[in-house]
Amino acid sequence: MIKLDSFLSGNAKHTMMLANSIIGASILSMPFCFKQCGIILGSIILYLNSIMTKLCCHQLVKSSLISRRRNYEVLAYDVMGPLGKLWIEVCIIGYNMGCCIAYLVVLGDLGPEILNKIGLNYSFHSARILLMAGSSMFIILPLSLLRDIETLNVMSTVSVAMYMLLVLKSFFEAGVQGLTEGISSNIEVWRFGGVLQCVPIFSMALSCQTQVFEVYESLPEPSLKAMDRVVSSAIDLCTFIYMGVGIAGYLAFADTHFTGNILISFQPSFVTDLMKAGFLLSIILSFPLCVLPCRTSFHSLVYGRVCVMSGGTTGSLSDFRFKILTFIIVVATLIIGICIPNVEFVLGLVGATLGTAVCSVAPAWIYLQVAPSTSGERWIAKVLLVCGLGILVLGTAANIYAEEEYSETHTETVLPPSLKEIEAKFDLLLPQSSPPANMVDSFNRLGDKSFNDPLSFNRSAFGSGEFLFFFIACVCPFYNYY
Repeated sequence: MIKLDSFLSGNAKHTMMLANSIIGASILSMPFCFKQCGIILGSIILYLNSIMTKLCCHQLVKSSLISRRRNYEVLAYDVMGPLGKLWIEVCIIGYNMGCCIAYLVVLGDLGPEILNKIGLNYSFHSARILLMAGSSMFIILPLSLLRDIETLNVMSTVSVAMYMLLVLKSFFEAGVQGLTEGISSNIEVWRFGGVLQCVPIFSMALSCQTQVFEVYESLPEPSLKAMDRVVSSAIDLCTFIYMGVGIAGYLAFADTHFTGNILISFQPSFVTDLMKAGFLLSIILSFPLCVLPCRTSFHSLVYGRVCVMSGGTTGSLSDFRFKILTFIIVVATLIIGICIPNVEFVLGLVGATLGTAVCSVAPAWIYLQVAPSTSGERWIAKVLLVCGLGILVLGTAANIYAEEEYSETHTETVLPPSLKEIEAKFDLLLPQSSPPANMVDSFNRLGDKSFNDPLSFNRSAFGSGEFLFFFIACVCPFYNYY
C-alpha cells in the first residue's frame, strides 16, 4: 500500500506540519480583516507581516545556535535571566492557549449545525457545549498526549488540503456574486480605519515562532539554511491561502454583515457542510501543535530551575507530568472557550499583546543581546523591535476600543447576529426529536436558563446540565489515561 507520507520527501513534510500549525482560526477572520483595511492595503499588510515573521524566525534560530540553546525558555534564561525566562513562559502559555481557545470557539460556532444535519436536534447552546467538551476530552486530548509530532505529518497535509478547499469555495462564492449581482459598490481597496485592529490578527495568523524549535529538532539534518527554507515555504503557502480567502470572501459578502467567522455566511449546501466538517477536522488536528510549546513552557514555569538544567524539552518530562500538564491545558482552554463567543476579539487581543511580545519583540531583543556587534543583521533586529512595540501598544488599544464599541452597539443581543440566526434555526427544529424527547427537554431545560440570563459571564455560562456533562467528560478520560 502506498502511504501519503512517501510523497512528502525531504523537508516537505516538515513544511506541511509547520504550515498546519500556522493556519488556524485566523483564516476565518481574513475576509473581516480585508473588509476593515481594503483589498490592496490588506494585501500589503499581510505580505509585510509574512516578511517580518520570516526574519523573526531566522533571528530566533540563529540566536539559539550562537548561544547553543535549543529551547525558547532556556534561551531567554541565558540572555535575560530569571525574569526574562518568566516573561517568555507566560507569553508562550498565554499565546498558545489563546490559539487553542480560538479553535474551540470556531468549533462551537460550526459544530451545532452539523449535529442538526445528522438529526441530533439539541438547542444551539447545548450542542455548542456538547461538541466542545466531547471533542476536547475524547479526540483532542488523546492527540495532544502524543509525544512524537512526526505522527501528525500526514494529518497536517490533509488539513492544508482542507484549507485549499476553503480558498476554492470562497472564490466560487465571489464568482457567483459577481455574475448574478455584479461587483458591489461597498468594496474598498484602501481603508486606514481598521488597520490597527487587524495588524495584530495578520501578525498572529502567520506566527510560528513558538513552534520553530520543535520543528528544528525534528529535521533529519538540522541547519539554519534548512530551517529557513522550511519556514519560508510554510509562510509563503499560508500567505497565499490567507490572501485568497480574504479577498474572495470579502468580494462575496461585501454587501452583508459578517464577523470573524466567514464560514457562517456561506449558503447551506452539501459542499459547504463538507467544508465545515473538514475545517473542524483541521482544527482538531492543529490543536496538539499548539499544546506542544505551551506544555513545555508550563513545565518550565512550574518546575523552574529543574527544567532549565535539563534543557526544557518535551522528552525531559516524566510521563505523569506530561499527562497532567496536557490535561490542565486542554481543560483550561475548554472552560475559557465556552465563555467567549467572539473569535475576532480573541485573535486581535492575543495577537496584539502576547503574540507580539513572544513572536516579534522577544526574538529581536534576544538577537541584539547574543549577536556580535559586527553582525550586519543587527539593524534588522532593531527595526523588528520597534515595529513589535508599536503593534503591541497601538494594536492592544485598537482591539479594546473595537470590543467596547461592539458591546455598546449590541447591548440587546446575547450573541452576534449571525449566530442568533443559527440559534433560531435550531429552536425551530427542536420539536423534530431524533433522540428521546424527554432527554432533549431535560438537557435543554437544565442548561438554557443561564444563557438567557443577561448577568451571565461574558454572554454565556454553565447551566447545571452542561456542567454535569462537562464534569463527566473531563473525569472519564482522566481515569482512562492515568
